[in-house]
Amino acid sequence: MVVSGGRFFIHAGGPALPAATLTSDDLRGDVTIQGSRPRRDLFNGVRAVYVDPAKNWQPTDAPPLLASNYVAEDGGEQIYRDLEYPLTTSVATVQRLMKAELERIRRQREVAFPANLSALRLRPWDGVTVALDRVGPFPARVTGWRLSPDGGVDLTLSEEDPAVWDWNPAVDERAAGDSPSVVLPNPGVIAAPASIVVDTPAGTAFAALGVSWSAVGSAYLAGYEFEFRPASVATWQGYGGALGATAASVPTTEPTAFRARAVARSGAVSGWREAAIPGAVTAPAALGITGGVRLSGGFPADAVRLQVFEASSASLAAAVKLVTEPTALPWDRTGLTAGQTRWYWLRAVSAEGNVSALVGPVTATAL
Repeated sequence: MVVSGGRFFIHAGGPALPAATLTSDDLRGDVTIQGSRPRRDLFNGVRAVYVDPAKNWQPTDAPPLLASNYVAEDGGEQIYRDLEYPLTTSVATVQRLMKAELERIRRQREVAFPANLSALRLRPWDGVTVALDRVGPFPARVTGWRLSPDGGVDLTLSEEDPAVWDWNPAVDERAAGDSPSVVLPNPGVIAAPASIVVDTPAGTAFAALGVSWSAVGSAYLAGYEFEFRPASVATWQGYGGALGATAASVPTTEPTAFRARAVARSGAVSGWREAAIPGAVTAPAALGITGGVRLSGGFPADAVRLQVFEASSASLAAAVKLVTEPTALPWDRTGLTAGQTRWYWLRAVSAEGNVSALVGPVTATAL
């Protein structure tokens, strides 16, 4: 309901037909368009209270609304707005109001439109079409109307398209029983890092391995716990507690497993995200073929590719990693001439980039 000129105007809860199209001809000064709202004004979920006749007319929680598409736009963080509808007694009606409020706030363009006297035909809450040069036409509502001392009307226009009022009871409406008696954020639950990645070493020997993991988008995040376990050690070793960073470099000279988890400010922890040591190639063998060597063996189930190191003698220190990293065995190393003998060591690489122990050498002579 809008009071304008001493009269009451009641607007239906639905899309408004444009009362006017505002163009540059209606301007008396510079227009300002705000493309997005401040983060503090945005939300992607709504919790509301209404009056339920079936519960002795007491304030009752409506089924909460959370829009997954807007949560994704906000980096995965759930942001609720709490609303009260003391004059609403229908659970269906309150849900429609909640959805409309959420959809309206996600239409983020707001226009400060210094209009000339042509805007006198408009009143608050009228629908208009904004059609300015260099800006595509879009529907909006008049949410602010003020006479200006310099002989014009200052309008505030908020973007609002018909989809704000879309409602499908089969999809959008939930029964009152779907609402918990109290809806509160849960600081005792925090998600694990979505992924963990190991910087795969390129040489036969290494002094340290770099590890990184994806950040957890949570308002309750305090930091991360990170642990490692060298292949020769039976227990996990802590690298640090409540790390603020999402990466670490661990001194190690042998295959090492890594894991990370998120820690909430409440002390709650997530599950571990682990980069295990992949299995090594089993029963490696080499066979001379025309112009090369065929490498075979058991390909580890938890590996995605192999590193192949080649040398012209049985010296691992002299071995060089081949550019091609086979994803299955047997695999043919080509490009050799007849009579060339080569020694090979194989190392498995997991999907996270972690490496197994080297196996070999195996040797063969090209035919």
